[in-house]
Amino acid sequence: MASVLASLESAGVGVSGETGGDLVNNYTWRVGLFMLFLGFVVFGIFGLYLDKVLPRDYGTREPAWFLCTGKFWDCLCCKQRAQRQIDDEQYERRSQLQRRSQPGN
Repeated sequence: MASVLASLESAGVGVSGETGGDLVNNYTWRVGLFMLFLGFVVFGIFGLYLDKVLPRDYGTREPAWFLCTGKFWDCLCCKQRAQRQIDDEQYERRSQLQRRSQPGN
């Protein structure tokens, strides 16, 4: 990525939206930025995983295979299911209040 920047700057062109896709040594500035972003995402997810797996002073340590357990995925589904149930209950209460507040009931 540095060689692309150096080549474009030494040519007096610089890096911009138009020159970001120019091929220099079979490499473009956009590819470099994409790879930086991809590395950020991959290592971020890996860091979150290690935070759950590595032992620490407080909390419980998960086994290394915790992503493959049903407990992990059930927990995610339960949260969504519980939120849907809360939303349904709130909608039902609003409907009942509207029916009671209408004249003639």
